This record gives sequence, structure tokens and C-alpha cells, in this order.
Amino acid sequence: MPDLTIQTAWTCETNQHFRTTVKGSTGKTYVVTLSPHNQGPYVNNWECNCPHFQARLKSSGAECKHILQAYRKHCGWNASLEPTLEADRCEDGTPCCPECGGNVVAVSVAI
Repeated sequence: MPDLTIQTAWTCETNQHFRTTVKGSTGKTYVVTLSPHNQGPYVNNWECNCPHFQARLKSSGAECKHILQAYRKHCGWNASLEPTLEADRCEDGTPCCPECGGNVVAVSVAI
């Protein structure tokens, strides 16, 4: 089996650093966080500070409704998974995400 080759690829910054607030049905605001490394209490890389997630869902591996709402705010573009798309150029000439127009970061990918 050949060795893996390490290459650099662009990914939307939301894949590395994503935290958002989501308003619950009672009007209270909850913090939803994405961990790209799936460490600690995260379920499928996501965590919510709502009582339902903390008390029941975290151990079951299920997402709460706040995490499902946060999915809609999260871009998630990754050039290594979508090789036909390349990072766009923002007005200042720096690379930016072709999906949401946000910042991109370079990541190492083994192929």
C-alpha cells in the first residue's frame, strides 16, 4: 500500500471555528458549538448548552432542535470534499468561501 500524500486544501472557517446562538421556543437563547475534532461531550461534532441536550441527548448521540437550527447557519464548504469548487477571491484579494463568502483556512489533507 502506498504512503499517503499530504496536501493543503481550503475549507470554510465555519468548519474550524463555529459558534452561534439559537433562540429556543420559550425565548431563551442557547449556544451551539461545532468541534472539528469530535472531542469531549460533542455529538457528531456538535454541542448545545440547553438543558435537554445536556441531560438526555448528549449520552444518546441525538441532536436537539437547536443544533438542527444551527445546521442552517453553518456553511461547511470544504475543497477537499468538493474538488470542482475552488476558493473565490474577495475584494481585498484574499481567498474566500465560494458558498457563503466568508473566510477560509488552509488545512492539511491526507490523500
